[in-house]
Amino acid sequence: MPDSTNSFAERAARAEAIVRPLPQSKASFDIDLKHLGGRIEKFGNDWGGFVREPDYQRGRVWTEGREVAFVEGMLRGTVTRDLQRLQINIPHWEVDEPGGDLPRRVELIDGLQRLTAIERALAGELQLFGQPPEVFAGTRYDLRRVNTWMIKIQVHTFAWREDLLGYYLAITAGGTPHSATEIE
Repeated sequence: MPDSTNSFAERAARAEAIVRPLPQSKASFDIDLKHLGGRIEKFGNDWGGFVREPDYQRGRVWTEGREVAFVEGMLRGTVTRDLQRLQINIPHWEVDEPGGDLPRRVELIDGLQRLTAIERALAGELQLFGQPPEVFAGTRYDLRRVNTWMIKIQVHTFAWREDLLGYYLAITAGGTPHSATEIE
């Protein structure tokens, strides 16, 4: 039971300090998988370059089997839309000079494994359901089908590395854990 001697403002401030909610993205939009590569390239051209593996990322860790399972899950509907997303950071999305210590560029915060799996499937490098890619060409399961297979892009605007790293560690805490050396 809340202490009635504390004002609501004090309780709200305490609750905020306990929960420590994460900043939400400033923009969010869907992109057809067919156009994903071109859109990423355009982001890079428009915003100072695209870094898919910033130094805080662990690099590719999914096996080919995990990549196949992810894309097959998208096709079957077992991978939820919430998991079909990429999070990027563009410090100068809203302002030309955001201050901070992060460079003027786009960084992939979260989604490297998903992006790699999708790119490999689109390139025909993965056999889905044990079948060659041409089996699905032109069908509703063709990943290049416009307005059918989408991925959500969420844009964040962290200007300070410390804030970006804090966010990254918070959102990856529930996934495959980082080793102590990866966190350092």
